Amino acid sequence: MGKPKRGAFVKLTSPLRDWQLFRQTLLNAAPWWATGLLLLLAIALIFSPDSWVVPVVDVAIAITLGSLIYQLHGELRARNQLLYERYAQLDLANDAILVRDLNDAITYWNPACERLYGWSAAEASGENVHVLLRTEFPAPLATIEQEFFARGEWRGELIHYTRTGTRLSVASTWSLHRDDRGRPLANLEIGKDMTAAKQAEAALRTSERLYRTLAEHFPNGAVFLVDQQLRYTVAAGEALTELVGEATLTGCAVDAAGPQQLATFLTPLYEQALAGVTSLTEYHWQEAIYRLDVLPVTDASGAVFAGMAMAQNITESKRTEARSHFLASATTLLSASLDYATTLRNLAHLIVPQLADWCTINLAVPDSAPHLIAVAHVDPSQEELVWQLQGENRTPQTAQVIRSGQSLTCFELCDLAIAAFAPTPSQRQLLDQLGLRSYICVPLRIGDRILGSILCVWGQSPRHYNPEDLELAEDLAYRAALAIDNARLYGEAQAAIRLKTQFLATMSHELRTPMNAINGFSQVLLRHPETLSESQVQMLECIHSNGKSLLALINDILDLSKIEARRLELRLKPFNLGQLVKTTLAELQPLADDKGLEFRFSTELTDLEVCHDRDRLRQVLVNLLGNAIKFTERGWVAVTIAAAPETSNRLCLSVQDTGIGIAPEQQAHIFEEFRQVDQTTTRRYSGTGLGLAIAKSLVELMQGHIAVSSQLGAGATFRVWLPRRLSAQAAATAPLEQRALHQFQQEIEAEIIR
Repeated sequence: MGKPKRGAFVKLTSPLRDWQLFRQTLLNAAPWWATGLLLLLAIALIFSPDSWVVPVVDVAIAITLGSLIYQLHGELRARNQLLYERYAQLDLANDAILVRDLNDAITYWNPACERLYGWSAAEASGENVHVLLRTEFPAPLATIEQEFFARGEWRGELIHYTRTGTRLSVASTWSLHRDDRGRPLANLEIGKDMTAAKQAEAALRTSERLYRTLAEHFPNGAVFLVDQQLRYTVAAGEALTELVGEATLTGCAVDAAGPQQLATFLTPLYEQALAGVTSLTEYHWQEAIYRLDVLPVTDASGAVFAGMAMAQNITESKRTEARSHFLASATTLLSASLDYATTLRNLAHLIVPQLADWCTINLAVPDSAPHLIAVAHVDPSQEELVWQLQGENRTPQTAQVIRSGQSLTCFELCDLAIAAFAPTPSQRQLLDQLGLRSYICVPLRIGDRILGSILCVWGQSPRHYNPEDLELAEDLAYRAALAIDNARLYGEAQAAIRLKTQFLATMSHELRTPMNAINGFSQVLLRHPETLSESQVQMLECIHSNGKSLLALINDILDLSKIEARRLELRLKPFNLGQLVKTTLAELQPLADDKGLEFRFSTELTDLEVCHDRDRLRQVLVNLLGNAIKFTERGWVAVTIAAAPETSNRLCLSVQDTGIGIAPEQQAHIFEEFRQVDQTTTRRYSGTGLGLAIAKSLVELMQGHIAVSSQLGAGATFRVWLPRRLSAQAAATAPLEQRALHQFQQEIEAEIIR
């Protein structure tokens, strides 16, 4: 992923503002290192109140925080508001923590930064961090930023300068913070002054006994000291035997101690440490991952006299990080689309190879065999074999999981388990080609409903599943089930909308037919008033008036249903907007005369040629003018056409009145369907509340915007901004979207029913 465009100021909304919640989550995620660090602190306090251990532990905490920030980001984001309210607790951190936006401007600067660099938070806020600290980078900044935005994190050693000009070497960890759509927002940077660490390393050399105590009790790892002759003077720790295969290395040469592969890897690191260079790296040994901190040890004069290495097994933390990243990727994939069939196929390829060598995803079908919807294999050419295996038996495990709703596992396969998995010779032959060492099969469950299952298999790889993998697969299956259920609910909702639209269209047609007859016959009778009495004429006029009102209401309901279903098509043609306004005012003049209102029209524009749907734009204008006349007892109603201030390609059509006005609390709801300012049954002004809702929908369909400004007793002004010329492509958007919606609905129903 390339670097995002800079320019927008990013507010600090980082979930790291809640230290208590972050610490609790962190301890739950990796209790082994927390217990170890507490043990180190206790030992340090027993043997020396001024122990070097506390700063070293601070280094470990900073590194661990940096590595876990990205994996915990998704979980903490959902509780961002709560964390934001309690962000002050983060100020208690010992490490220098700052947040900068995408322009490298500082938006957060904790007290540790103030102590380390000398600038207060107020002074640092808004400053470019690299300019303020005169940062010196280990590589070109462009290269570092490219890696950072691609991976979402970066670790390295930087040179910073304090306010007084002191040069600091800082171990820096960068973590990229994203929003709900995955767009970069800000960079959280954690820095640790390496000067204090080096001082702690010097203190370490002054006490051999303390070194050995530390090494012997180093949690989940080992500590090594190497002299200038590259011989071990101290080598001890809980993981020493599993790492080097020997109980002690003291007195042994580095290149001759332990496995040759490990010795070859460590020798250049020790040589760099003896030359004064600190290094931090990871080492993969067999199935474990170790973090190696190799650093020089100096005497009081600053001369390097030894090298020190701390190796710690971080396998479990790396797995936790990988699982969290995997679930985050899966969640993003599952929420990206409501086309769940394609989404599940993509999910299968996400599972392989991170969680399986091959996998299958089946959907439950009532009274039938499971429907195989997706397969994936590390070797795409082998996927056909998976289809064949599933085509023959759907695997008994898949059907069993769908029936029972319980996960099925086999961490270590035996001949009996293989025979149960592939009961026939042909299935066994397929299975031999695919490989089967360990498998887990988990249900796609929503409450008590089983939607399907996911089968994950380690075949060619020497790996085996464990309870942690099962928990991960069940979490993944739950998220996938939610995605399927959301697609189903969306399909049902769209089906209901379609049925409602069909019902309204049918009813509107059925109602309009007799209403047209009533209006037509009443008009015919009114043309010959001499044959009627005065009371009969009045009754016919009442019938005709009410019939027209009812027909208008039916048309409004039909228009609203078409707009909601995105089936309303615009018919574009050029016309003069000023002439349309004048014609509409002339048509409504009798209504204004009945109330003694004055119509006004003004424009400073000479070119009023537009390209729009003339009838729909007239409908918007009639609705706005009708409202203005209805709620105005005296005064005037004015229509104005002006150019939109931001561009000459848009026009602003305003309708202003001197009526009763709209209260501020009602203005936010004035464009909602069936919403009226007075909702009581005894209201003074009649109406259905559809006029403004339809007007707003039509304006937005024409790529425009409508707004209202008003005060009680001082009238109201409705403003409509529209493009001068609406393109044919924009006008065709609604029917195209509807066709796509129908196609998607058909696919949903076909998959659910099948």
